[in-house]
Amino acid sequence: MKMNSKKSLIALIVIFSISSLAIAAQTPETRAWSWETHYFIGSEAESTFTDGSFFSEHHNTLQTWCVKPDQGWGKSDWHWLDAITYHPLETTGGRLPWALKGIFDNIVIELENKNWQRAAELMGAASHFTEDGTNPLHSTHDYNPGLNHGNYEHEVNSHLNEIPIPKYAPRELDNVFEATMKTLEGSFNFTDEDPDGGVELSVYLEYDTLWNDTIKDITENRLQAGIQFTANLWYTAMIRAGLTIPAPTLTSPPDGATDVGNPPTLSWNSTDDINSYTIQISSDNNFKSGTDTVRNISDTSYTPNNQLDSGTWYWRIRTGDNSTHVGLWSKANEFTIASGSENAENKSEVPSKLRLITSVESGSGSITLDPASENYEEGTTVTITANPDSGYEFSHWSGDLSGTVKQVDITMNSDKDIAANFTKISEGLPWLWIGVLVTILVISVGVLFVWR
Repeated sequence: MKMNSKKSLIALIVIFSISSLAIAAQTPETRAWSWETHYFIGSEAESTFTDGSFFSEHHNTLQTWCVKPDQGWGKSDWHWLDAITYHPLETTGGRLPWALKGIFDNIVIELENKNWQRAAELMGAASHFTEDGTNPLHSTHDYNPGLNHGNYEHEVNSHLNEIPIPKYAPRELDNVFEATMKTLEGSFNFTDEDPDGGVELSVYLEYDTLWNDTIKDITENRLQAGIQFTANLWYTAMIRAGLTIPAPTLTSPPDGATDVGNPPTLSWNSTDDINSYTIQISSDNNFKSGTDTVRNISDTSYTPNNQLDSGTWYWRIRTGDNSTHVGLWSKANEFTIASGSENAENKSEVPSKLRLITSVESGSGSITLDPASENYEEGTTVTITANPDSGYEFSHWSGDLSGTVKQVDITMNSDKDIAANFTKISEGLPWLWIGVLVTILVISVGVLFVWR
């Protein structure tokens, strides 16, 4: 009996060991943001483009490949660049900028050759590194303060639905390498290793503080930077490959117009075979701050729901994207609104309406609103529900709403552009893991047979 018990125990140990190896093969290796955060940033970057874009068409590929570098694709030192040890003549402190530039160049080649699937795969892989570059711990010598690198990243997962994501529209990068270095520099400013005195994320982690208001602000800043950098890199790759749609021509008000009505009606010429546009209106001529972005406009004119402050304003239009091309920005025009200027119809005290635009970013499903409308008075509570079609399940919200709960109450305090993302329901275990399970079973039976 003792021998049989020993044999059975050994067999169980072997079975457990093999099973553990199989499970470990599915467990992501923590190197930067967690997988959930990578998915989040990538989805938000997709939502900066208009409906039907190359990126929404290849959503599943982008999501799959954005974590491939954590599964062995590429090299380990591609994920970071230590700003302290970095020197132009030595790169022992990580190779993230060089790796990203190399991937970017290959993306452009694949796009030029119309190898859409491979281009999407490389874009997904590239997004992993654009996102890693916005994690403060990937620009410092102390990569794992207090052994809390992984703990911090998993803590972020539980707060993703608290992170506000401002509306953003992609812009072309002048130089990918320099943009990467600038992104890493921005990340480095949030650590105690910053010689100019950073906000000291690593100090908090050193003493086991994983979340507070300061860490939330740092994380919010870096996630937003990751979304913007990822979208900009993808957009730039399409432009470099010549896959662009001409910009519309702005028609009214003319450039330099003064005493423009308030709110102004902005008009442009239509572009052939394009049924949507993105507009930006800003008090900043670089469109980096004080900018209102509205996507998926189906008309060739737009009037803001609310009056603008008096002063000089700038506006530009981008054509909508399609499955193989991205729209280019028009040149920016400026106009001036005089103090007290307003249109006659806006002199009444009727409350301004706020617009709620909904769309399906990926997968198959629909969105319902209660109460149903496109325009709401400020302060209205709207219940928004994602309804997956047969064979699909709700994944997450993107745009001006985040999170994975399919029915959410929102308060209309500004114009909102919200997209639902659905994924296809898996029809069973992948063949790879069926093979693993069969292998485990065969080995287990063999062990039991030998020890009988």
